[in-house]
Amino acid sequence: MATLAVAVSAAGLAGIILAPLDIARTKLMLTPSTHPPRSILPTINSLSSWTLPWSIAPTTILHSTLPTLCETSRPLFLRSNFGVDPLNTPNVYAIATFICQAVELGIRLPIETTLRRGQMHVAQSHTASTSSELRTTVEVGPYKGLVGTLRSIVYDEGERSTKPDRAQAAAATRAERPVRESQRKGQGYEGLFRGWRVGMWGLVGVWGAATLGGVASKGGEF
Repeated sequence: MATLAVAVSAAGLAGIILAPLDIARTKLMLTPSTHPPRSILPTINSLSSWTLPWSIAPTTILHSTLPTLCETSRPLFLRSNFGVDPLNTPNVYAIATFICQAVELGIRLPIETTLRRGQMHVAQSHTASTSSELRTTVEVGPYKGLVGTLRSIVYDEGERSTKPDRAQAAAATRAERPVRESQRKGQGYEGLFRGWRVGMWGLVGVWGAATLGGVASKGGEF
């Protein structure tokens, strides 16, 4: 447990120290190539502060510590609760590792979406104070804190089509009316997991390569 605490604390401290660099990287990714500056150091210098803003501190710390927490605690959790370890049960351990990484991906994606919005909010607030316009390649949604942003994505932003339930569909069929989808406000929970396909394919590729490598290594040396 001491090792876990040290690793998570180190990851959180690194996230706090490197926060300006991460904000600059996000700003470079979301601004057009014609928008100066286009290098790391001038972009960092264009920020209002080289410290982590309090408005995005909880999201930044959570985003930086979550991968380390999952990676470090996974072997301990599997060994102590299920007796699964990479030496005695390598196949079961590989499958359990893949499942844990998929769960971590599902938790990390909403936090990362919120973090990127918060970072652009910091960059845009500094730009507004200098009376210049910050153009972005895509529209950046509002940042309302971690919980507020997640709730806004699900219930407030945009619209989504929802299929009618069975009772409504049956009533429309009896009345010989077409079954129409209704429009609801918000992106729904699907809006929290944009990009999950890319992340999942990455996990499948890494897990498949590790599995094939493990099978090939059993043949012995040439």
